[in-house]
Amino acid sequence: MKIVVLDDDLIVVQSPRVHIADVYSEYLANTIDVNGASAACDLTAGSGYQTLKLARCGLRVVAIDVLPEAVELTRVNAATNGLANLVETRLGNLYEVLHAEERFDLVVAWPPVMPTPQGQNSDGWWSLANNGGLDGRLVFDKVIAGATAHLLPGGSLWMPHPWFLSESETRRVADAAGLDLVLVDSRRFPMGTVSGSRLAYIRSLGFEPEREDGRPLQRLTIVRFRRRP
Repeated sequence: MKIVVLDDDLIVVQSPRVHIADVYSEYLANTIDVNGASAACDLTAGSGYQTLKLARCGLRVVAIDVLPEAVELTRVNAATNGLANLVETRLGNLYEVLHAEERFDLVVAWPPVMPTPQGQNSDGWWSLANNGGLDGRLVFDKVIAGATAHLLPGGSLWMPHPWFLSESETRRVADAAGLDLVLVDSRRFPMGTVSGSRLAYIRSLGFEPEREDGRPLQRLTIVRFRRRP
């Protein structure tokens, strides 16, 4: 176990078998607009960073993860930061552990989106955190499609949208789900280890990274899917 103090003095206990909070997680958390929200759901809790950020703002949060270690870690981190009274943890796969009538002002998710060639998927926490299927959309589109049933009218789903997913396809999936998509903010980052290792495969899907001084960069866009009234 490793203890990290992040922005807002949040104390986050991290485990080598649970996806850690990183610069992309911080970017997402610091972009979400929580104004007017009181109830939220973190669909892919991991170590609980998004959950902690939302609870720190006074929201009641249902935190979900498919890994038992992640659920326990989120529970520990909520208690460590004095937020246990605002956080409920559940073990399961995305919306499957929500009751049919549960609705939220805000849902946040950072699902696995890495395009994964045939034969390179595997068992274990790392694959669960990174394997987005052949085109990266396997879980991403499920999150969008299921959001409307658990959002209050006018409520929003927030997710990062990586450069190797088609924006037009995302808009099509959102429209079919009754959601309006807004590109909230966009930022470039150095190419990550995983995306760098998959660069040839990502190019075969028709996506090319931006470059600066000859170095490939990856653009990450924070998107807001708003449920139509």
